[in-house]
Amino acid sequence: GGSEMVDRGGMQGDLGVPDEFLCPISQCVMLDPVMAADGHTYERSQIQDWFNVCKIEGQPVRSPLSGENMPSEQLTPNHTLRKLITDALSRSPDLAAALTPP
Repeated sequence: GGSEMVDRGGMQGDLGVPDEFLCPISQCVMLDPVMAADGHTYERSQIQDWFNVCKIEGQPVRSPLSGENMPSEQLTPNHTLRKLITDALSRSPDLAAALTPP
């Protein structure tokens, strides 16, 4: 049987995109990476959507990764990672295929 094909890990795996370039929420390459209070980096729009969902549900804002309450909703731009991603995109246009859809 060809069942080993089931878990291909999506398109990104074929492109050799480093995991740290991917938003843990969307699994897409980040264009605006920000570090949240949990110490993890996310695509800005994705983590803001997550915060909004928590608030709509009347829940405390939690880390999407650890599930622990976040002390604040402060987001810090991850300039270093952003530059790495921008450089990688300019070198390899194929990476653009893995970007978060607008």
